[in-house]
Amino acid sequence: MLKLGLIGCGKMGGALLRGVEGALGKSALHVALSDVVPAAVASLQKALTCRGTIGTPSEVAVLSDVIILAVKPADMKALCMTLAKVKGSRLYLSIAAGISLADLELWLGGKQRAVSYTHLTL
Repeated sequence: MLKLGLIGCGKMGGALLRGVEGALGKSALHVALSDVVPAAVASLQKALTCRGTIGTPSEVAVLSDVIILAVKPADMKALCMTLAKVKGSRLYLSIAAGISLADLELWLGGKQRAVSYTHLTL
């Protein structure tokens, strides 16, 4: 079972998570959700059929092997510096425009794996 976290449950993050759920199926996925807007989390949770948990960004990190970071670029540094304090190793996937992979890795404490979708060529 994939333990997937989503921090930032707005339109982009929600669309990505619904796509993952559609591809994997509800029995293969457990999600942990966090957003500064509680209504965004509640709305997304209602749209999903897989099991899910709601928590702070740090709680989402503890519960997840892979975390999608779907917050505004201006909020990314503070979020990553908070996540850097969480023990353990996980993969972070960022969809924030204008944030370099080097900055993500630095802000996450240099010990985490990070990927930036804005730097991928498909």
